[in-house]
Amino acid sequence: MLGLAADASAHSGDGPGSTRAVDQHLSQLRRKIEADPAKALRQLDNSLNTFRTGNGNNWTGWGSKTYDALLDQAATTADPAMSSGAIA
Repeated sequence: MLGLAADASAHSGDGPGSTRAVDQHLSQLRRKIEADPAKALRQLDNSLNTFRTGNGNNWTGWGSKTYDALLDQAATTADPAMSSGAIA
């Protein structure tokens, strides 16, 4: 599906697409989120908004009214836990 390897063993080495590299990257992300949750949420918001319908940085041309509505809902939710839950 999507041209991605379905079998994780295909990426068992130490290269950029390896399981070990992905685990290291996720560990780094987790540390950044724990260090400054507000900054992490702002960065996530910026990344997610890239794919908003009509966004000038959305070079994929993809758009979804449902996705846009979830972004709107998350943006107007005061509780950060609920805000990120609307998108997840």
